[in-house]
Amino acid sequence: MVRSPLVLLPGLDGTGLLFDVFLSALPTGSNVTVVSYPTSDDQNYDTLTTWAGRFLTDQPCVLVGESFSGPIAVRLAAEWPERVVALVLGASFIRSPRPSLLTKVLPLASARWVPDFLIDYFMASPATPNSVLRTLHELVRQTPAAILQARLLAVLHADVRADLRTVSCPILVLQAREDRLVPGAASRTIVAERPDATLSLAKAPHLMFQTAPGECALAISEFLAMIRRIV
Repeated sequence: MVRSPLVLLPGLDGTGLLFDVFLSALPTGSNVTVVSYPTSDDQNYDTLTTWAGRFLTDQPCVLVGESFSGPIAVRLAAEWPERVVALVLGASFIRSPRPSLLTKVLPLASARWVPDFLIDYFMASPATPNSVLRTLHELVRQTPAAILQARLLAVLHADVRADLRTVSCPILVLQAREDRLVPGAASRTIVAERPDATLSLAKAPHLMFQTAPGECALAISEFLAMIRRIV
């Protein structure tokens, strides 16, 4: 049972709308804040980390960084140890996970040509709900090309290994075993930097919070129960 307040940081779309399926899997009455990113400011990790930091209150929280937002979650946990009591990284990374792929995708993003089948191949599986895929396709079409390209560039140059070493709270790494976008090596890099982190594997594609929401919610609940016994 998830009891601590959760602050959810979204994937590349930046809206947080794709968390709806995951929210429905959480216990009734869960205290959850879903962050959405602006589209009027710079989209580099410095700017977005500052923006997301506004959602951290004096009430200690569990910070969940999905995919694109992993580096932001790491930096916030390092900067605000008194506010972030646990860090969860889901299908995410601490340095650019697929630089060669990103280099190829950037021209497609800038040209507004990212076909649905390509999105589905890298992010989804047959178990992903059709409603999630429809929302994902629409969000990609609605995201301005400049915003999408800027966020992909941020991922291309990401490296928060030094920040991760200074994080003082417990860390959970949720790895999607069927992830074609962020390879398992990304999770291994996190654990190599922080051997004290807990690694949990889910039978899911990159969209793990949307395809296996119950499994993700359970993994987070069990992790929080474990660290409560320890601390």
